[in-house]
Amino acid sequence: ETELPNLPARPSYISSNPPRSGIFVPLRNGEQVIGAIVVQSMQPNMYSEAQLRTLSIIAHQAAAGIQNARALARERRRVQQLELVNEVARQTQALLRLDELLPQLVQAIQRTFGYYAVALCLTNPEGDKIIIQAATNRDIEGIQLRRGEGVIGSAFAESRMVVVDDITQDTRYVATSALPNTRSEVAVPLFIENQIIGVM
Repeated sequence: ETELPNLPARPSYISSNPPRSGIFVPLRNGEQVIGAIVVQSMQPNMYSEAQLRTLSIIAHQAAAGIQNARALARERRRVQQLELVNEVARQTQALLRLDELLPQLVQAIQRTFGYYAVALCLTNPEGDKIIIQAATNRDIEGIQLRRGEGVIGSAFAESRMVVVDDITQDTRYVATSALPNTRSEVAVPLFIENQIIGVM
C-alpha cells in the first residue's frame, strides 16, 4: 500500500485481501532471466536484507539446476530422434512396399514425439497433386490437394517448410472434421536429390 505508486508493475489479485509485502528474485542464467522466486506475506515489513541475500543464493543455485534439467531434456529429445531415425532405417530395410512402410512410419513418429496427428503425403505421377498416403487418423487418407492448396499444398508448391502457429489466423488452412482439435500445423517437404516427392 505504501509503495504502490512506485512499483514497476501494478499488481492485481483475485483475493480482496492481497499480500502486504514480498520478495521477488529473478532466476538468471547469465544475462537471461528464466523465471523468478516469489515469497509473500500478509504482514508489512516482513522481510529483511538477510532474507533477500539468502533467496538470491537459492535463486542462483535453482537457475543452474533448471538449466541443467532443460539441457538433459534436450539431450533425451535428441536420443529419441536418433532412435526414430534408426527405427525408420530398420523398417525401410525390412519393408519394400509403401502401403506397409508408410503407416508404420506415421505411427512411429506420433509415438516418439506425441503429436496429435501425423500424415505422410506423396506426389501423384503427374506431379501436380499431393495425396495423403498414410495418417494416424485413417479418415484423411486418400485426400488429394493441388499445389498451393492448404498448408500441405503450400509446402508442396513452395518446396519449403510451412509453419502455422494458429490455424484460425491463416487462410491457407483447410479444416477437416476428422481432426477437430487441430490448432497449429507444420508441413515439411520431403526431397530426393533436390526433387520434392512428398510432404510430412
